[in-house]
Amino acid sequence: ALAFHDRDHGDGREDALAWLESVLEGHGIHDADGEVWLHTYPRVLGYTFKPVSFWYCHRADGTLRAVLAEVNNTFGERHCYLLDEPRYGVPC
Repeated sequence: ALAFHDRDHGDGREDALAWLESVLEGHGIHDADGEVWLHTYPRVLGYTFKPVSFWYCHRADGTLRAVLAEVNNTFGERHCYLLDEPRYGVPC
């Protein structure tokens, strides 16, 4: 069985999208008001293995505004790296 849990992302809260919005806001990104796509691996049979997940944040016009890479290590630590205004982002 495959599953998705918000608490597997961000700071572990029950609303991962709210966490992402607070990260963007904290970095002065106010125009990522379009769709957000999360590229991640689902839980499989209740187990999670997510070495890296990518959040693609778009503007309302569909252009890519920011990408957040969420990296998990083998010690249970989570680190995030924000790419602000990717140069080669194009709408799909």
